[in-house]
Amino acid sequence: GANHMSKHVRIQQTRSTTGPTPGTPTPDISDEELRDKVRCETERLFLRQAQTALEHGAEYGSFFILLAALHHLAGLNWGKGKVEGCAFRRFCQTYLAQYDADTMWSHLRCGMFHRGVPASTSPRPANTKQVMLTTDGPAAHDPNGSKKTHAGAITLDAQTLLDDLRAALNSLLEDAAKCPQAMNKCREAYRLYRPVTLDTGEHSR
Repeated sequence: GANHMSKHVRIQQTRSTTGPTPGTPTPDISDEELRDKVRCETERLFLRQAQTALEHGAEYGSFFILLAALHHLAGLNWGKGKVEGCAFRRFCQTYLAQYDADTMWSHLRCGMFHRGVPASTSPRPANTKQVMLTTDGPAAHDPNGSKKTHAGAITLDAQTLLDDLRAALNSLLEDAAKCPQAMNKCREAYRLYRPVTLDTGEHSR
């Protein structure tokens, strides 16, 4: 058969608590440069990957990438590395205000992320709804249940969620450009915890 060239790629955590590590921004990097890095890396490592998964029929996988992106963005907004429920919900309430933040945390971040099923990992809290995941398009998207696409549930369309996360990224970076406190949180989160891909060459198969 034909040879196909593919890249060896290693994905690692770059986590720095004591000093510079490969890929960690140097102290003299400007705020604008850092915002550009955050935008480009979030696009490359999360949003474009989710788009590619959708376009190649890997809808289930695309939702996992989108949830990782959501958690990543919540971390940039939180600025302290580890993201707990309050920080995750606060991000949703600020940048995804049309979404049911409690359900997103209990059923997706804690349920889907850990068990592969969009359901709470504990008895369902009274203030949450069931979750339906779909690729039926924007008309089916019902992130707080108000449209009653499915009674008693929120319905998330993958492409619409992706577009909303891109808008949230843009809004978060716009706020960071205007607010030093938000910029400092973004910088600290980026320093503490960020994904890095290292291209280690190509090989034939």
